[in-house]
Amino acid sequence: MEDDERRRLLYPPWSTNGNGPAYDALSDVDKAVWRKTRGQRNDDDSLATWLNELAIAVRRGDISAGDAAAAITRVGEP
Repeated sequence: MEDDERRRLLYPPWSTNGNGPAYDALSDVDKAVWRKTRGQRNDDDSLATWLNELAIAVRRGDISAGDAAAAITRVGEP
């Protein structure tokens, strides 16, 4: 895993755009409006997608479980 990819995973840029559980609860149409008004292109900004990417990276050994836990805490997921 390259440094910029690791940083994007541990410090997701969408987390400053307010994406999170509220985004995941929206309908597909509302998600599209949300992304368009924030300049986001696709569903990669989903909290659920991000958590899955973290889990995969931990399983591969790209990041430690501690790094993943710290990222989750930073983003605010309980």
